[in-house]
Amino acid sequence: MAGLAFTAYGIHWFAMAHRRYIDSSAQLDGWMAVAFLFLSILGVDVFRRSGDIPVMTIFVGLTLILESPAIFKAQMILSSKILRDAENVGFVDR
Repeated sequence: MAGLAFTAYGIHWFAMAHRRYIDSSAQLDGWMAVAFLFLSILGVDVFRRSGDIPVMTIFVGLTLILESPAIFKAQMILSSKILRDAENVGFVDR
């Protein structure tokens, strides 16, 4: 479970950084928080049932971070700013 979750996090972070590095897309990334929240809650449940409390604590922390409205709101504000900038340059049509 930990391998699945952290592989998903890592691939997404790499893809997001690569997209921003080459300025290829200004798509919103805020919805990925929903999938990561699901993975984090699933990790809490799996490790609680197996009795591995230290790893469960890591997933509880990830769940709290992803559930934080301030972070989610900041992601949406940043994503919408990037989308507005891309529209101004002409990369994205609405």
